[in-house]
Amino acid sequence: MKGSKEMSKKVSQSKKAKEEFSNELLDFNILRSDKVVYKQDLQKMFNISERKVRLQISKISMYYPVISKSCQKGYRLAKPIDTLNKEDLQLEVKEVNHVLKELQSRVIQLKAKMKPLIAWKKVAEKKLEEMDGLKDIKIEIYRKDNE
Repeated sequence: MKGSKEMSKKVSQSKKAKEEFSNELLDFNILRSDKVVYKQDLQKMFNISERKVRLQISKISMYYPVISKSCQKGYRLAKPIDTLNKEDLQLEVKEVNHVLKELQSRVIQLKAKMKPLIAWKKVAEKKLEEMDGLKDIKIEIYRKDNE
C-alpha cells in the first residue's frame, strides 16, 4: 500500500517542485511525443506492473498536463504551447478541456460516494459521545454509592 500513502500526501506543485520532480517515464521523453503511449507498452519498456504504470502517470499528472481520456486509450503530455499554431492550439485546448471535464465528473462521483460515509460517521461519533456520557454517569453513580 506504499503507493496509496504516497498519493494521499499533499503534493507541493510549485515551480521548484516540478523542476526537482523526476520520473523514468519522463526521463526518456516517451510521453513528450505527439503519439499516444499505451499502458501495455510502458509495462514492457520498464518491466513494471499495470498498477505501477498508472501510479507513475498519476504522479506525473501532478506536475505536467497529461492527456488521458476514457474514450481513447493511451497517454501523452499536452503539447508545448509555444510550438503550436493557432489551429493546433485550439485542438489542444479542446483535448485539455475534455480531460478536465472527465476529472470534474470523477470529483462529483467521489463526493457523492463520500456523503453516506460522512453521514454514518457523524451518527457513529454522536453515539460514541453518548456512550462516553453514559460511562461518566456510571462512574459518578459508582463513586456516590461507595462514599
